Amino acid sequence: MKKLAALTIAFTGLNIWVMGQGETPNLNQEIVTVGERELKLKDAFKANFYPKEIDTIITKDNIQYITLPSYYQTKFSPDTIAPARLKVVEPLSKLYPGYVKLGIGNYLMPIGEFYYGSTRNRKGMNAIHLKHFSSAGNDNDVKRFGAAFSDNELNFWSKRFLKNSAFSAHVFGDRKVRQYNNLLPGIGDAYNKPISVLLEEEQKIEMIHAGASVNLQSYNKKKDAINHRESLAFSYLMTNQSVQEISGKLDGTLEKYYNSELYSVDFSLDQNMYNHKDSAYKQNNTLIGLTPHISTKTEKVKVDLGLRIFSLLQNGVNYFYFFPNASFEYTGADEFIIPYVGLNGNAELNDYQRLFEINPYFAPISEINLYREHLNLFVGFRGKISDKSSYNLKVSRKDLKNAPIYRALLNTNDADNRALFNLDYRNYSMFSALAEYSLELAPEFRSTLKVGYNSYSMDNFLNLPELYARLNAQYNLGDKFLTNLSLMYVHERVDAEVLDASTQTIAQNNLGSYVDLSIGFEYRYTRRLAAFLNFANITGQRYAIYSNYSVLGFNVLGGLNYSF
Repeated sequence: MKKLAALTIAFTGLNIWVMGQGETPNLNQEIVTVGERELKLKDAFKANFYPKEIDTIITKDNIQYITLPSYYQTKFSPDTIAPARLKVVEPLSKLYPGYVKLGIGNYLMPIGEFYYGSTRNRKGMNAIHLKHFSSAGNDNDVKRFGAAFSDNELNFWSKRFLKNSAFSAHVFGDRKVRQYNNLLPGIGDAYNKPISVLLEEEQKIEMIHAGASVNLQSYNKKKDAINHRESLAFSYLMTNQSVQEISGKLDGTLEKYYNSELYSVDFSLDQNMYNHKDSAYKQNNTLIGLTPHISTKTEKVKVDLGLRIFSLLQNGVNYFYFFPNASFEYTGADEFIIPYVGLNGNAELNDYQRLFEINPYFAPISEINLYREHLNLFVGFRGKISDKSSYNLKVSRKDLKNAPIYRALLNTNDADNRALFNLDYRNYSMFSALAEYSLELAPEFRSTLKVGYNSYSMDNFLNLPELYARLNAQYNLGDKFLTNLSLMYVHERVDAEVLDASTQTIAQNNLGSYVDLSIGFEYRYTRRLAAFLNFANITGQRYAIYSNYSVLGFNVLGGLNYSF
């Protein structure tokens, strides 16, 4: 039976294969087989559609939003605040091109000042300034003939702004007169002349100083630009004591930024020719300087490195000097403490005009030497205590070479018995400590306090104090009433006096300490017209600034200012 079933299945499959090979197969046939099982073929289900292509690019629907007008009800509840007082200040206040100042004080002390210049201008500016200030010094309590002086100044400035640079020029002229004090009483009788005539002829020193300078400086902001500055100055000086001096100076700077570093080179050529006609004494000094310099600055650190090189040609002899020039500064986040340290040195020509400003009573026949600062080491801290106050603490040590010293000449053979000084030069070191504090409570009030201490390696015959202090304060009440205060304290000083010029016998003269208080007031009646009143040396202490020379006592100076 099993064999029969197998043959039946085989025959059926063969029959189907034979019919599949025909041209017109007929699948609607039913086959009945006899056996233990029954087999059926089911109809196949096929897709009744053809394939088609579908684009894979997704199209974007154009959706439009329409704004519908609507109203939203809001509520607010106002609250009260304290009233505020506002001071409205114009961004740029009106400038007046000129002003005139006239005043008079005791000791026959007139003052006059005139200024006229350009206002705000993009192309440039011009200005002229004249000033006279003098005093007859007729005070019997002041040493001998008093402390008469006369200062006259004339200045003219001009500046032009170019495309990437600026050109400026300055022309000046000064006339300064100082009165000598006398060592012996009754000098008028000795000369059989009135004191007024004697003062005019023999008892004064008159210096006339005039000159001009030009300056060109570039301000190119391009990254690869090299900025430069050149300056040329010339001056002529003469006195009634047969002194003539011609000075000229050429200096300049080249600088360029490379990333965050600034590379620069400073150069200078300083020429000084000193001549005393009566004695035929002459001196010719030339100083050439070169300072390569590198500085870099980050958010917290500032570093400067450089070298100063000088060549001095004095009366045919050449000298060379080298000084370091380095400093370091670190700024903290809150700027409360900013430490700094530095080491540098410098050299500069002494000239008659500079020595005259320190002490005008030195003998005219004096050697003019080169002043140098060797190894000036300093370290300090500065910073902000608050938004309204700041401080600076500094200590330093200097080695000074050829520092000028003025020694009073006593019992000399000066025909006019004038109190003269011998100009000398000394080498010494100096230790200094300085403390500064500034306070600005408001734009109307500001003040500064400075306290210093100095210690010297040589005998203190330098007429320099060991301790000094100065307080300055200004108060502006509504830009209508202004007050200035100056308080100065200077510790005692020791000056050297030459008792015998031939043997150089020297004695010390204690000049004593002093306090000088001055207060000034100004009332601005209008923006153009103002009145001023100054009180100087209120304590009335006639302290000595040099041996045998004292300042004026309590003095008052008042007058008017007018702007136009």
